[in-house]
Amino acid sequence: MKEFLRFRTGARLLAEPSEATFAIIADPQRLPAWDELALGTLEYPDRSTTLIAQLEALDDTRGWRLTGPGIAGEARLSAGPLPTDFLARLSENRRHFPRGIDLF
Repeated sequence: MKEFLRFRTGARLLAEPSEATFAIIADPQRLPAWDELALGTLEYPDRSTTLIAQLEALDDTRGWRLTGPGIAGEARLSAGPLPTDFLARLSENRRHFPRGIDLF
């Protein structure tokens, strides 16, 4: 997989997660701790790591209740599998605003 990504995208493959602009996670239950990744700075919050996690399931009929800017009323989302502490991680990430991990 590493060589495929390097050949097809020209992406640099790094040993240190904190230096990564993008991180592709094939097993989201093994997500690294957010503090192992780049959180950006107050001057450059866009220099945080963007995580792309491969999920087995997405469901918009049940699960978390989502509200806020960009969501008309409310929405539902169930995604998985994810680590058991995933919601706590999202909450911690939010406390870093405007810095923090971007997640797809």
